[in-house]
Formats: sequence, C-alpha cells, structure tokens
Amino acid sequence: VDVFTASLGQKPPKPASVLEEDEEDEELVQFKVNVNTASQEVLIAIPGIGESDARGIVDERTFITFRSAEELDPYVGDIDDASPFLDFTPSGVYTIDARGKVASSPISHHIRVVVSKTTTKHTNLQWNDNVFAPYDS
Repeated sequence: VDVFTASLGQKPPKPASVLEEDEEDEELVQFKVNVNTASQEVLIAIPGIGESDARGIVDERTFITFRSAEELDPYVGDIDDASPFLDFTPSGVYTIDARGKVASSPISHHIRVVVSKTTTKHTNLQWNDNVFAPYDS
C-alpha cells in the first residue's frame, strides 16, 4: 500500500523483450512511473531496472532531473525493457506525510494527505488523520 496505487480495468504492460513484432508497446502501457519521484522499491519493480540501478537512480536524482530515456540509459540495466514503464513529467499528485510528537509525552500524531495540484488550486484526493496514543491497562 505504501508503494503502489491500484487501478482497475487497465491493460497490463509488457516489457519490450516479450512484445510481439506487430504489437505497439505504447498502446499496452496505461500507467507509467515518474523516474524522478518514484521510490527505490517502485523502480526495482520495473522490468530492466535492478536493485543497484534503482539505488543509483535515486542517488543521482539529488543532482539532476532526468528528462528522457536517453539521459537515464547509463543508469539502467536494460533501457528498452524499462522505457515503456517510465515517465519524466511531473504528475501533479503529491503525498504529504506529517508526523508530530508532544514534548515529554508518549502521544504522537500522523497525518497523510494525497493532493492533486495545479497552478491555480489544489484538491485533496485522500486524507488520513490518525491519533496514536499508547493504551495503559
């Protein structure tokens, strides 16, 4: 749940290495992963990207923003398999995770909100507000 978003009724994507000659890979992929914001765990799940590749991508993102598959190619094991799953444009959807603790108290608070942001407004897509307090019996 912390790594993927479920979407119903979509065609499953296929890596380039298993596509038939007459298949168009762009028609099969409905959702893509933004390589500039995806977690290491999500990047590892993409065909053609191994664990060390994902770690290198995440490390390199602190210095650059990837804008194309060509820029990403040196960091990926098999760019042809990975390309159909990758996107380089911001989605406009962000997760904000805020946690706080009351000083000298065991009480903490955690809020997570998923927001869709445009240049003129934002919309809360999901709000989770839970108070965690220890229970003493």
